Amino acid sequence: MSKYQRREILARLSARDRSILLGLAAHRYLSTTQLQRLFFYDHKSQQGATRATVRVLQRLHEQQLVTRLQRRVGGFSGGSRAFVWTVSDTGERTIGELQGSRGKRRNNKLPSAHHLEHLLAVTDARLALIEADRKGAFTITKTEMEPDCWRPYLNRHGQPAHIKPDLYAVTQTPEFEDHWMIEVDRDTEHLPVILRKCLAVQLYHDRGIEQQRHGVFPLTVWVVPDQARRQKIEAAINEEVDLSNELFRVVEMSGLAALVAGGGDTTTLKSEGGK
Repeated sequence: MSKYQRREILARLSARDRSILLGLAAHRYLSTTQLQRLFFYDHKSQQGATRATVRVLQRLHEQQLVTRLQRRVGGFSGGSRAFVWTVSDTGERTIGELQGSRGKRRNNKLPSAHHLEHLLAVTDARLALIEADRKGAFTITKTEMEPDCWRPYLNRHGQPAHIKPDLYAVTQTPEFEDHWMIEVDRDTEHLPVILRKCLAVQLYHDRGIEQQRHGVFPLTVWVVPDQARRQKIEAAINEEVDLSNELFRVVEMSGLAALVAGGGDTTTLKSEGGK
């Protein structure tokens, strides 16, 4: 597609079309359902929101701005809602023109099924926060996805390293501002790997780098798929003598918003059968 053709299409894009392109570029991959939750949440009915989402994505696909992966999430029974979308090469160039900058060169290598499912799970965690914000549970004042949320430091051997959370967020309630580093676990990592990540967070905390920059140190929240996994990670953290368990919380996805709304207090979650 020529530069003139892209500009013609760009001129016809609505504000929501542009938001969808920018959102896809930021997240890299989004399912149809996630796009609906992000950009079509204000429809009167779920059915109307679904139809509008499919219609807009089909149009952007015909305009060669987005493309969908051959694999779907949830198998083939999910229909069009199961598609996974990403920005096309033409879409990247269009975004560059939209932002007045040169479009980024895309990595055309498809992610593995494991990595794709992890990326989509991270988006689900971010969506849980966004939807709680819409309901007034708290206000999100900042979010960063990887690699923007990574934190450089020197490890125990004096070598450059990074803390690599999946998501960083700052939330505001009338009383407090809270900072969060969110790790999404899908029960695919061995517990020693989880503990190594926690020990790196502990070392980063002890160095005081984050406290000097922001005045506070964020809670690290492990978001897990089920109660059994939560209990295993909690036990491993509690048994590790070099970890301060006050730095960590473990919660199932369904309890993430409540944990954040409570400033990391797990009392309400315990009464509901969670951590």
